[in-house]
Amino acid sequence: MKSRSFSLFEASIKSQKTREVYVYSLHEFMKFAKIKKYDDILKFKPDDIQKLLENWVLHLKDNNKKGKTIKAKLCAVELFLEMNKITFYKKILHKLIPSNDYIPGGDIPFTTEESLNKVIFPQNYR
Repeated sequence: MKSRSFSLFEASIKSQKTREVYVYSLHEFMKFAKIKKYDDILKFKPDDIQKLLENWVLHLKDNNKKGKTIKAKLCAVELFLEMNKITFYKKILHKLIPSNDYIPGGDIPFTTEESLNKVIFPQNYR
């Protein structure tokens, strides 16, 4: 039988694919925090939950996860906590997430030759 806390979490997710990804991310957090049952998350004090979340974000950051990846994983845990009325400081957590300092398409501008190749042979540029 599913716990009420998990049922609330699942009921709030409309897409099956999103549900799969969020459940996986929630399990990752639980593994990191050494938590076995969903209801055990609810037993923590808000400050303890905050500390666990901060440590998890820092752990992901130290393992060279990109900001978008960390944010996606964190969204799952945030939704679980919000659906179960657990207080945490979302803004603080998001300040810990590294920015995505990349330039789409690379950081080097196209050369004149590459631009001409792009126009002449549209499939084979760069």
